[in-house]
Amino acid sequence: MGNTEKVMFAASDTSSCKQLEEIGTAATSMVLTPTADIVHEWYPNQPYLYPLQHMDPHSRYEVRVSYPATTPTDIEVELVCARDSNLVYGVLFKQTYAGVTNRVGMENPNVPVHIVMEPLILGIVHTGIRNVALMIVFALGLGTCVIYPYVSSLLQIDKKQD
Repeated sequence: MGNTEKVMFAASDTSSCKQLEEIGTAATSMVLTPTADIVHEWYPNQPYLYPLQHMDPHSRYEVRVSYPATTPTDIEVELVCARDSNLVYGVLFKQTYAGVTNRVGMENPNVPVHIVMEPLILGIVHTGIRNVALMIVFALGLGTCVIYPYVSSLLQIDKKQD
C-alpha cells in the first residue's frame, strides 16, 4: 500500500467528534477493535462508517487506512460520537477519486484499503513496538553486563603480556 491517512484519539475525548445524527447515510462496515486489521474494498464516492468496540476509556488509539498509490484517492477521516455516549462511537471515512482516466467505466474505480486500529502506549507509541524496545533493552543489557566486561578482560590480558 502506498498512501496512508490516520487519526489518533483518546477513547473518551468526544470534543472533536462529529455527531452520529449529522453524518447522514454511510455504509456501516465491519467493527474495529483494538489490534484490528481489516482488508476491504470501498465502492467509489461512498462514505464508510466503522463502529469502534472494546476500547478502554483511559487509552489512546490510532486508526490508519492505507491504500495503493495507483488508485489516486482523497480520503477524509473523521471521528463520530453518539449523543448518549462518553466514548468515540466510530470512524467515518469519506473518499473521492482524484485521478483522471481515459478508460470508459473506470472514472470511479473501487479502492482497496487496509485499515488498522492500534492502542498506543503512553499515548504515542504503538503496542507493536513494545517487543522491539524490549529486545533492544535486552541487547544493550547483555552487551553492557556480559560482552563488554569479557572483551575488556581480554584486552587487559593482552596488555599484560606485552
